[in-house]
Amino acid sequence: MALLAALLALLTASAAVIGIYIARRFVFPRCRDMDTTWQMGLEAGEYRRQDIEDTRKWELQSAFGYTLRGVLAQPPEPKGVAVLCHGHRHSWHGTIKYWRIFRDMDYVICAYNHRYHGDSGGRNCSAGWFEARDLLHVVGTMRSQYPGLPIGLMGESMGGATVMQFMELGEPVDFIIADCPYSTMAGAYRHQLTKRRIPRLLQGPIITAAQWYIQLTAGFSLRDVSPARCAMKQDTPVLLIHGDGDTYIPKEHSREIYDLRRDTYPTRLLIVEDARHADAWRKGPGHYEHQVTSFIREAIEAQRESSTPGY
Repeated sequence: MALLAALLALLTASAAVIGIYIARRFVFPRCRDMDTTWQMGLEAGEYRRQDIEDTRKWELQSAFGYTLRGVLAQPPEPKGVAVLCHGHRHSWHGTIKYWRIFRDMDYVICAYNHRYHGDSGGRNCSAGWFEARDLLHVVGTMRSQYPGLPIGLMGESMGGATVMQFMELGEPVDFIIADCPYSTMAGAYRHQLTKRRIPRLLQGPIITAAQWYIQLTAGFSLRDVSPARCAMKQDTPVLLIHGDGDTYIPKEHSREIYDLRRDTYPTRLLIVEDARHADAWRKGPGHYEHQVTSFIREAIEAQRESSTPGY
């Protein structure tokens, strides 16, 4: 009995340590600085220096007491607004590769750093929970600055989860594009534990420990982070994009969201062959941009035919 009790205590302690470790890696990550993210994009061929020459610095005070910082690019005669959300540990530089889509459509581009990322403030990352509420403020600001123009959201990875979680906040937009989002944060954690060959018997206690730590230190609940649940809160047209070679957040996460929505709300799913995490655009920029553009045009056309925001 003593040996069994000792083994149980060891397993419990191990689960707590691992749970806290994975929670800290996400909510208090070591984010890349702006110089690093800029160089990463340049070296990957995602953009050139002149691609941001027409931007101006932009900032907004969050309702949570910190400043969000980014850039705004405005064409001479705007026909819409696109708000772009980057992924975990990155910065708005990660969205520049998508800008051509919106520039060709004469859209205003608003790209900014999430809380705790880049040069924005905030004491921790929240997997899209606080980020979605910041996004609500950004959308409201864009709507007041560009009244009457269609507004759409696009996000990558955690940014994709953020734009999906935005849907539970009651402010409809005209379209949403989510590239490689997770369907739930708990599901993403469970996948990472499985990849590391953590036995399923321990995965529940580990996630419980992560949940406890997050609730205590980061101001939100792991259970709150559910893009799949939020996706059913609005009828906004959604395009989900995922690489079939993504081993970080598998394509099944986007498929789960798609399967929930497809019979009820306008939803598309684009699976890109051989693409890894946040890699779909690189596998064929022309095809990717064509798919996104055609989706946006159809969503806006449907919006014009509808009497209410979204359709």
